[in-house]
This record gives sequence, structure tokens and C-alpha cells, in this order.
Amino acid sequence: MARRGRNRGNRAKPIEVKEISLQELTASEGIEDSWKAYGPIGCVKCGNKEEYEERYFILSRCPRSRHEEKLLDETMKKQYGVNEYDIISGAFTDQRGLINMAECRKCRSQDVFFDF
Repeated sequence: MARRGRNRGNRAKPIEVKEISLQELTASEGIEDSWKAYGPIGCVKCGNKEEYEERYFILSRCPRSRHEEKLLDETMKKQYGVNEYDIISGAFTDQRGLINMAECRKCRSQDVFFDF
């Protein structure tokens, strides 16, 4: 009896990543108003509370498995030079996800805490 392969029709589409500016993010259709005030509040490494370089990325959808998280992590590191980031689900009214990251201008750490 021949073995059947996985049903390729059930495979999830790859996650697309698009970098956008803060202005584009706040003007995006479908973003929840509460997320427009979300931002960096402190560098974990040096305690800086004021000076950051922020970057934002829209995901076509959020990862659904550890494998997808690993692939996204590799993409963020290789294509964008981003080592530390948060994935936010629920920022949009649809399936899209949001990645935000900040780099401290004082110590260059990407380990920055975000809050409202």
C-alpha cells in the first residue's frame, strides 16, 4: 500500500513581514486605538527611559507553531537585524500581527520594555 504524503492544501501560507513607520502604523486600517499609545518605556540593560530608535513590522498573521516562531525569528535577525522583539496579536481587528522593537540610543541594547 502506498503511503500518502501530507495534504499540502492544508499548509499555512508563509508569514509575510513588512516594516512600517510609526506614522503608517497609527494610520493603518483596522488597528485598535489602544495600541496607538503603546511604546518603549525603559531599557532593561541601562535604565534609559527617554531615547530609543523604534521599529514596527506588520505580520500577515501571527505564528501558529514553534516552527513558525523559529522561522520568523530567523527572518527578523537575518533580514532586519532585530534580535529582541515582541509579537502582538490583537492589535488589529483582523488576523495580522504586530512586531515592535526598540534600540536604546545610550547602550544600543534591543532589550527594551514596552507598555501603554
